[in-house]
Amino acid sequence: LKIPLHFWFCKPHFAALPVAALRGKSVRVNVKFRRFEELLTRSDFRFKCDDAVLGAEYRFLNITAAGATYRVNNLQDTTLPRTYYDLSGGVSTPTIAVTSLEDLPSFGVAELIGEVYYLDDAERSRIIGDRHELVITQVQRRTYSFLPENYADLEAGYDQLSPSFSTQQPQGQVIANCDLDFNHPVTHLYWTVQRNKCAERGEHDNYSTATDYEYYRLGLPRLPPVKKAMLQVNAIDWFEQAQHGNFFQFSQNWQHSDIIPDRNNHIYTHNFSIEPAREKSGHNSHGFVNFSRMEGSRLQLWMQDYDSIYDKAYQVHIYAVNLNVIRIWKGLGGLVFMD
Repeated sequence: LKIPLHFWFCKPHFAALPVAALRGKSVRVNVKFRRFEELLTRSDFRFKCDDAVLGAEYRFLNITAAGATYRVNNLQDTTLPRTYYDLSGGVSTPTIAVTSLEDLPSFGVAELIGEVYYLDDAERSRIIGDRHELVITQVQRRTYSFLPENYADLEAGYDQLSPSFSTQQPQGQVIANCDLDFNHPVTHLYWTVQRNKCAERGEHDNYSTATDYEYYRLGLPRLPPVKKAMLQVNAIDWFEQAQHGNFFQFSQNWQHSDIIPDRNNHIYTHNFSIEPAREKSGHNSHGFVNFSRMEGSRLQLWMQDYDSIYDKAYQVHIYAVNLNVIRIWKGLGGLVFMD
């Protein structure tokens, strides 16, 4: 598995990070891996006793009906797993093998591959002696949690970076109000809405309204979580009226980039830059909003109404790509603008 890491210096040569100018300093890339058991998806229905998820123990209902050759999972049941056999007419208690957490596989080898430019002596001396000021991009994130059943926030302080979230219910609709308390000139906004149940069940890329079990076993449709949205900047509506979710999922990418999004991903975006595709090739920004100068900026989301067998707790993740300047001089480097 190879994963490209697109940092601000992974562009043409003129945007490369001058490591030679950072005398005695190292560039560190920190990567946090998920635990192995978090990478497995699980279902609430099992056909045999030995297909339980690693690291978890599952109990099954007693089956006494004639002709039953399967076992049904019920996490609330406290009885031992038992199976009725057609031929013998007897009932047995099979053994469930549970894999201990100590025996779970772990990541063995991870490598970070980087491309570098070699310099001759004259180029190296010039780069070490010059003062560098490079325009870079950063990513800010805000996370909001809520329960649409009672329109109340989950426990306060869940995310220290996202103190403001509220929900309201006008005319039977649920509207999530998320404050955009970002800093610096922002060129792009991205956001996703994910059910807590999807994250708990290892469905990390599922941003729809139905879990795998609800979709494959119960036939519930996978709907986009956002029906429409309104962006407010400096307490002013960015659009004449709230835009449909497809505008942020598809139209923004079609009009301003070379990305063709998957219709089932449900990842939403808004571009303040006119030509974000040119920025990927190393060109300067073609538009931004300086959120350090803005007050009362907010993202309003009209949430989808849907059926579910679980609670409807959600998390809204909002990402802002902003510009900043890094200054490198006399072997030291640092950001020019801080939060």
